[in-house]
Amino acid sequence: MSKRTRLFVLVASAVLLVGLGTAGVASYVGLDGLGILASSASDELAYIPAGTEVVGFADVRHVMDSELGTKLQSRLVPNTQDSPDNVFTQTGIDIRKDVDSIVVAALREGTVAGDMPLVLARGEFDQPRIESLLVSRGAEVSHHQGIRMVTLMQPEIGVGFLESRLVAVGHPAAVRLALDTKTAGTGSVKDDADLMRLVHRVENASTWTVAKFDALQRRQQLPAQLAVQLPAITWFAASGQIDRGVSATLLAETRDEKAAQDLREVIRGLLALARMQVGQQPDLANFVNSVELTGEGNSVSVAFSLPPETLDKLTALGAQHATPPSGVSGRPLAPSNVRPRATPSI
Repeated sequence: MSKRTRLFVLVASAVLLVGLGTAGVASYVGLDGLGILASSASDELAYIPAGTEVVGFADVRHVMDSELGTKLQSRLVPNTQDSPDNVFTQTGIDIRKDVDSIVVAALREGTVAGDMPLVLARGEFDQPRIESLLVSRGAEVSHHQGIRMVTLMQPEIGVGFLESRLVAVGHPAAVRLALDTKTAGTGSVKDDADLMRLVHRVENASTWTVAKFDALQRRQQLPAQLAVQLPAITWFAASGQIDRGVSATLLAETRDEKAAQDLREVIRGLLALARMQVGQQPDLANFVNSVELTGEGNSVSVAFSLPPETLDKLTALGAQHATPPSGVSGRPLAPSNVRPRATPSI
């Protein structure tokens, strides 16, 4: 591996840590590459059932209107809303125009939702238009807990109009479960002491997400080699702020104090190696030097900043690293007698 490649891998790994807490959640609804989560989701959390493994809150308007958000939209994800895999595309909700904020919840494996996340979107919605579009696609209208629901069978997606400016989108059974949870007034993530402990540590920030670490592993949100080499982490949280650049704090809780000490040593080693690699790159050196490692007991915290200049440098490095030479296909050639290995989705 060349020095330039090693440098890119090191920096990309640092950015990946943010992605685990932000883009990994936001990508469920088509915010890949933006991954910005916002400050308060108190009302929406009453709909999210206890046992949920990942919770994030995205301030969509802030993302779209920020200088960095505008730049990322034009450079990275201009057509995400139009993707057929985007649940909003299926329901006729335009995240760029209709949505102010979203809560995304990955329910516990084995629950009614399957792999589909539960999304709560707050904004201005044209309910008759949305219903009409879904019904034209074969959806059925029903009521649950006094709330109007529209259910599309292919693919199986439910839309529940929870409040005047709040809709739920997800598997129909998950939408009904959210309504049952809210109506009962108990059994939500607000009663989950472990999750809420971390929410309270990050909720004053303008961006945050909280996840069970083993859920990230099971859902392949972590590279397999990285996951097995890390000390025993139980919970992960990320918080931050976006404007022209990004500032972020990553928080990990480990199984015990020994695991936390080991994790801090791993991070110190990575930072030392990174400093050696970026010595002749002032912008990247400033980024690495901005990293602050703290923590006590079984917690480890890493804080850093990515100013606009550094983000531009990372974008340029990523493009250079990913672009094949002129006239060469981006797909590697495999010998005719060797079957290519499938690449797992992240």
